[in-house]
Amino acid sequence: MGDAATCRASVAPHLAGATGVINCAAHYRWWTRSPEQFHRLNGEAAGELAALAKQAGVRKFVQVSTILAVGSPGGGWGSAARPLQPDTPMGRPASRYAASKAAGDQAVLRVATDAAAPQPEAAVAAAASPEAGSRQEESKAAAEKAPGAGPDGGTGPSTSAAEGSGGGDGASSAGSFTACVVALGCVVGADRRLVAGGEEDVMRIADLVRGKVPATLGHETTFTYLGVRDAAAAIVAALHRGRNGRRYLIGNQRMTTGEYYQLIARLSGTPPPRQVVPVWLAAGWAHTAAALAALTGVPPQAPPDLIRTVAYGTLLYDSASSEAELGLALPYRDIAASFAEAVECVKRHDAELQGRAQ
Repeated sequence: MGDAATCRASVAPHLAGATGVINCAAHYRWWTRSPEQFHRLNGEAAGELAALAKQAGVRKFVQVSTILAVGSPGGGWGSAARPLQPDTPMGRPASRYAASKAAGDQAVLRVATDAAAPQPEAAVAAAASPEAGSRQEESKAAAEKAPGAGPDGGTGPSTSAAEGSGGGDGASSAGSFTACVVALGCVVGADRRLVAGGEEDVMRIADLVRGKVPATLGHETTFTYLGVRDAAAAIVAALHRGRNGRRYLIGNQRMTTGEYYQLIARLSGTPPPRQVVPVWLAAGWAHTAAALAALTGVPPQAPPDLIRTVAYGTLLYDSASSEAELGLALPYRDIAASFAEAVECVKRHDAELQGRAQ
């Protein structure tokens, strides 16, 4: 999709007639020679796309994001005792990727907030119209008949809900624009990025299957995983049932990094890396390695953003309210099955390459 200018030129013409847009585009990697791409694509372009969609008359917009973008605001948030909630205040992200996704999420939600706010001119015109007066009389009569209804939060429907305004976080009314954010855990499955080379295999699944990871770190850090089919189902559910301005946290299958390495080893038959490097030692070398990588163009084995993410520690969240609101089918598919598909994808690709070479 490129930056905001590219978004306007290349994407805007295709929005005409669309009723819904899902933004899955992302510059996702631990290291790049062009770090400005993080902000351009994940931040600026996401907000620009939402604004263009609103102008084009699109009704529903879903911003696909990551739990890493939420960060942790401190105070025990992100722990087992106090998992992150959809409305938890944003914290400090650990990597440039996460920070840029957070900026994009906020830009999209600002467009959603602007869309939900009534326009002064339109409000005055609507209030002055004969139809508005008639509707107000009808709403008043209905409220008087409803038991316990009153102006201070009774049981009857509010005027705005009866008129279909939807409020700041309600369902969309005809012709309105609503946007929400779907923050996913680590998505796993058969994916071309696993075998694309470069820095796209951020989970290092292919390298682990091929025995090319010399050492590991952060064995006690816990991440939340989600199969690609369940991720897709959540995104589609958000398109149909997502409420304006909401952030949904998706995924509930957790593993420590050590358990993750053992699972890949069991599924692939490749022994896990034997050496475990302390995070503090890796952090000391990471910046030097990144500087060398910038000169040579060869990605470092342990980029600073990866080290910072591991050092940031466990970031747990409670997905129950999001899953209930979106009406997701639970339980999720066993994450081991999704990892098995990922491992098989790598093995099949390597076997095909070996067959061509013979």
